[in-house]
Amino acid sequence: MSKFSGNVQKGKFVITNREKFLEEIQGLEGKRITVTIEKYKKPRSNEENRYYRGVIVKILADELGYSHEEMHEILKEKFLKVHDDKFTWTQSTAKLSTVEFEDLCKKVRMWASAELQIYIPLPNEAYMDRSGDLHNIY
Repeated sequence: MSKFSGNVQKGKFVITNREKFLEEIQGLEGKRITVTIEKYKKPRSNEENRYYRGVIVKILADELGYSHEEMHEILKEKFLKVHDDKFTWTQSTAKLSTVEFEDLCKKVRMWASAELQIYIPLPNEAYMDRSGDLHNIY
């Protein structure tokens, strides 16, 4: 499955990588295809992922005695649970936009501070771990 992005200009879809798109389409000659249109979401950066996994999840896991993966699942369950009329499920962090992901990080920091008395530094701050070592987040 291939994904292509672009912009809508004057009611027309202008594809970013037109040559690659045309190459893909030619390879599907005579086949039935599905085209899905959705608003573009900027993918998270490696720095944002490192901050979440290496700072937020690490600090909470170390302080509360969980593995990093267990802590990640706990945070998803607490902050990304979705309900509708019939079902309840947990969203994946991988599918969050950068804005949604920062909102998650902010909620976790506020919860950790208010409920657990655990300070989680902002992305631009350094922090000291339990052994007294100073770490820069980026």
